[in-house]
Amino acid sequence: MTMMLSQSWIDPRLAFNSSSVSEIPLAGATAEKIWIPDTFILNDKKSFKHTVTAHNRLLRLSSDGKVLYNVRITTTAECKMRLKKFPLDTQTCTLELGSYGYANRDVAYHWRTDQEPVRGMKDVELAKYSIVRFDTLTGNVTRDTGIYSWICLKFKMNRDFVYFMIRTFLPCVLLVVLSWVSFWIHHEAVPARIALGITTVLTMQTLMSGVNASLPQNAEIKAIDVYLLGCYVFVFGALLEYALAHNLYRGTKAAALKAATAPPAPEGGGKHGKKKGKGSSCSENGAASGQSQAAAAAVLAKLSTGNSVDRHARWLFPVAFALLNVVYYVVYYYLPENDIASLFIQY
Repeated sequence: MTMMLSQSWIDPRLAFNSSSVSEIPLAGATAEKIWIPDTFILNDKKSFKHTVTAHNRLLRLSSDGKVLYNVRITTTAECKMRLKKFPLDTQTCTLELGSYGYANRDVAYHWRTDQEPVRGMKDVELAKYSIVRFDTLTGNVTRDTGIYSWICLKFKMNRDFVYFMIRTFLPCVLLVVLSWVSFWIHHEAVPARIALGITTVLTMQTLMSGVNASLPQNAEIKAIDVYLLGCYVFVFGALLEYALAHNLYRGTKAAALKAATAPPAPEGGGKHGKKKGKGSSCSENGAASGQSQAAAAAVLAKLSTGNSVDRHARWLFPVAFALLNVVYYVVYYYLPENDIASLFIQY
């Protein structure tokens, strides 16, 4: 973040009496002779002062010895984030300042009380966050070399869920819905159903890899990991469903056709049976042929309605996926983070 850090203190040694001048701007060699506190950012990772086109600082001396020091800096501060609910998470970050070498008995830091100590926070626009509130804290911090005065700007941020909804969640939902198209493709269209199933599985795997590559690598189970895994299970389940449905379809079709084409068992005859006449033989052959045709027609009618596995999958998969989404958003949006962690430990 880039900010204007303004500090003021009273140095009685610099007080002066003048009826015409109340403030004196200081620069150059004169400014170098003024005592300035060695303020630093405790949770800083990388910072620098702006020097274009000149050093971006202001040093002003009042007649009562009050010194105003203003400097423009850009800092990257450390913020320990908890990502269990990512991207439905809320993060709390801090910007901590204090003296590097002067203990609290020498230098004490306080936020300004005569005016708003932090300005411009309401106008800050972040790419993936929105600042919902901020607070100013004052206290002491203990380090190896003593106790030092400390001030802190604490701000709470909500992650922009719309960004991740468009980039991650919506493609996952569309892939899962696309995998259901195979339930309406005929069982004998093996290349079409296999190609659709494998394509959706590989696309889902690529999407998961891309999301994980953009996140910090840690062992913490994040909310987005759970959702991606759930979508992957549904996509892979649609592929397995076809394997089951196709095997049942082939087995049912083969058994039914075999039963329909089997010759009818003779009712009489044999060594002691009566010989049948030509009229009787023709009548029986015609009846058998009619029965075979009727059985074949029944088989074709049964197979044309589709396999029962596909018929059940057409409503079971959408209902189960809708239930997954409801449970997911209720758990990760409303439950506290500690309760979510206890759920994983319990199950």
